[in-house]
Parts: sequence; structure tokens; C-alpha cells
Amino acid sequence: MKIRKEIILIIISSLICASLTYAQDTDKTNEETSRILFYNVENLFYPEDDSLTNDDEFTPDGIRNWNYYKYRQKLLNIYKTLAAAGGWHGFDLIGLCEIENRKVLSDLITGTPLAKYNYRFIHKDSEDRRGIDVALLYREKKFHPVNVEYYKVLSHKDTAFRTRDILYTKGTLSGDTLHIFVNHWPSRWQGVLETQLYRNTAAMVLRKAVDSVIRATPDAKVIIMGDFNDEPGDVSLSQVLAAKIERDSVVDNDLFNLSGLFVSRRVKGTIKYKGFWENMDQFIVSAKLLDAENGWYTGKEDVNIFSPEFLLEDEKDMPGKRPFRTYIGYRYAGGFSDHLPVCLTLHKKADN
Repeated sequence: MKIRKEIILIIISSLICASLTYAQDTDKTNEETSRILFYNVENLFYPEDDSLTNDDEFTPDGIRNWNYYKYRQKLLNIYKTLAAAGGWHGFDLIGLCEIENRKVLSDLITGTPLAKYNYRFIHKDSEDRRGIDVALLYREKKFHPVNVEYYKVLSHKDTAFRTRDILYTKGTLSGDTLHIFVNHWPSRWQGVLETQLYRNTAAMVLRKAVDSVIRATPDAKVIIMGDFNDEPGDVSLSQVLAAKIERDSVVDNDLFNLSGLFVSRRVKGTIKYKGFWENMDQFIVSAKLLDAENGWYTGKEDVNIFSPEFLLEDEKDMPGKRPFRTYIGYRYAGGFSDHLPVCLTLHKKADN
């Protein structure tokens, strides 16, 4: 009965998303659209020990008793989320974080019904101690990568520090060049202030990479996505990266944080911590992507948090909902993730 209810909720969510996408398309009948998603999938580990990383708890003999059944269920849950969020058209690009290796990516795109979309992926193992990385899935018939780079985030004050690389991909989508950055910045697990230096460092690395792209191509269309472990108004994003949250203040080659608008819309957020929603998962774009007159463009109404009922559960000790995650502490719950996905729609006029 529970499985049937979950399937019904997924179908309803998919139909709602599809109808919204159709409404956008019919409102702009002379435009092409493309959709992008970012999702922190929460600890997608392959259930075997990797002697080079600290992944012991996500093995059959580990404290979480992570086995092939749970792994398979996790893959199917990710597929269900992507299918429901994608509606009729699906996503041309999908950024992921907290994935362990190429094996889990291959299993996701070939061993689930996601195989019908013919995705390929871009990924490289980073030096993260837990062995989790970022990746980019792309539809082979839609997006054509022409250059890939990985930027390491290293701390001069803590030479032992290791975290995820920032993934950069330059590619063409319907003949228009996009510059994509996928991020998963250092967490707050030791405390917000204690770890702020590491996120500021990640922001400096990203800012330098973006500046390099824009110097080489002044009209570059840059899309930055990720779990930043900071909110849009925090120092790392608003000052170090200099991603603005007020549309009217964006000029020249500024960066604009589309997710900064979630605050003004009173959207709850992408992750819940100690009873409070936070907007850690975001889309940031360069000013050139706000121009509707030249190829792909986007705007303030084109980003949203995907939050259907099946991705949520009731809070135990307080009113409200929270993301339905795979584990509650060390107890297996069989859910989806502790984060909600964020979606971005691009538009392109037919004559561009």
C-alpha cells in the first residue's frame, strides 16, 4: 500500500511539473526551452570498501550496514526524483554531488529507467577524504562537451585539508556555448565560523576560474550550480564570489544568484537543519544569460526548488516537514536525500 501511494505521488508530481513546463512553452510558443537540475543525492556510495578513502561506514560490514539492496533502492529513488521533476521533457543537464565514483554513475544512467534518456557523464575522483565527488550528466544528443577542467580547492593555512574539486565543462547546447561549473563546497560540520575559511577559499578558486573564462570570452554564458554550504547572502557567495542577489544591480559581467530570490518569495529552502530551512543549493548565472536577445537566456522566474510530498516527511519533534532522507542518524529510513533538488529553465528564441 505504501509503495502504491508513493508511485501515485510521483505520477502526480510528474504531471504537475509537465503541465507547468507545457504552460511555459505555450506562453512562449516561438521559443525553445532547456532544463537543468542540481541535486545533492546524499551519500551515493557503492557497497564495497575503497581502501583509498574513508568510506567504511557505507559498506556491508560498516556501521550503517550499507548493502546492495539499499544501494539499489537509492538508485531507484534518485531516478524517481529526476523523473518526477523532469516532467514530459526531462533535463538536458544534471549536476550531482555526494556521488562516490564512476561505478555509481554508470549504474544510475544504465541500470535504472533513466537509461531511456541516453545520458553520459563527466566525472573525476577528487582527493576528498570520504571519496565523494561532483559530476555532470548530459544528454548526448543535446549537449556536446568541448572542454573539461577540474579545479582543486586547497588551503594554504591547512595543508592537510582536502575537499571536492570544482568541475568546469564548456559545451554547446543547440549551437550556443555554455560554461558550466558544478560545486560542492566544504561543509559546516565543525561549526559555521570554524569552517568559513574553507568555503571562502572555494569561492576564490571559483571566482578566479570564472574570471579566466570571461577574460577569454567577454560574452560568456556561465552557469554555476552546487551545494555551497552557505546561503546567498553569506560572505563566501555575496562578497568573495561577488554573486549579486538584486537584479537591478547586475551590470556588465556580474554574477547573479538566482537562488537569492528564494528569500523574497519565502520559499522554504533546500535543506532543514535544527528546524530551520536553509538555501544551500543554488543556481548562479553570468549577466549575459539575462539577455533575451542573444541565444539562451533565463530570468528570475526560471529557478525553483522541487519539493513534492514524496520527498518530504513529518518532523518528529516539531511541526512541519523535512526532506525524507536515506538515514536518520544511523537508522535506515529508505528515503531520498537530506537535500531537495533545484531546477533551472533556459529559453531561446526560435530565430536565435
